[in-house]
Amino acid sequence: MVKSSKMQPLNHLLDDPQALRRRADEDGFLFFRGLVPADPILSLRRQFLQVCDKHGWIAPGTALIDGIADPSADEIEPVQASGVSMAGYQDVQRLEAFHQLSHHPAIIGMLETLFGEAVFAHPRNIGRLMIPAKCNVPTPPHQDYIYIQGSESFYSLWMPLGNCPRQLGGLSTLRGSHKLGILSTRPSTGAGGRAVILDGVEQEWFETDFEIGDALFFHNQTVHKSLPNLTDNQIRL
Repeated sequence: MVKSSKMQPLNHLLDDPQALRRRADEDGFLFFRGLVPADPILSLRRQFLQVCDKHGWIAPGTALIDGIADPSADEIEPVQASGVSMAGYQDVQRLEAFHQLSHHPAIIGMLETLFGEAVFAHPRNIGRLMIPAKCNVPTPPHQDYIYIQGSESFYSLWMPLGNCPRQLGGLSTLRGSHKLGILSTRPSTGAGGRAVILDGVEQEWFETDFEIGDALFFHNQTVHKSLPNLTDNQIRL
């Protein structure tokens, strides 16, 4: 059976480490509304969109911050890991503010509450600039551990750089899937090129309409996927 449910924010557990850990152990993910202030996110959003504009993917005559794609962006050759060209993604990776964001005190503070000790912010930051092009398909169901390896206790963080309703293509997580262990995979389209095999697994997927400042943390073996960008011309960051 496969069903979808709405994520519920857990801000009320931020001052209750034991309850936070119980919820993480049970669900495999933690969702918070407005965890990070909007200002640094909006600043980074603008820098991402300046990269898009540099490469000709922003519609002329539109406000940069709105992220409206030029129709010609449908012709770009995307990098599977990012949804834009290799040159564009390299420009994103050069943004100092992009790599600073994962060190924000609100993010580090939540993780230190969860783990009960000092934490290390992994330097592998991935930006998804999903231009609504025919060649861009949603990221398939996968586990981050397969790609990152190392410790089996790390958590990933997903944050939109702006409001991200479901139709724009947010993230969906499979509740309790971190208890399944490391799953077998098969080739797939979309970022990463592989999808975990969920045959016979009862599936309850959780999603929501994300807002700026929201933060979704999940265990490295929690299965997650992106939703499709169903808009005609909006870039999902």
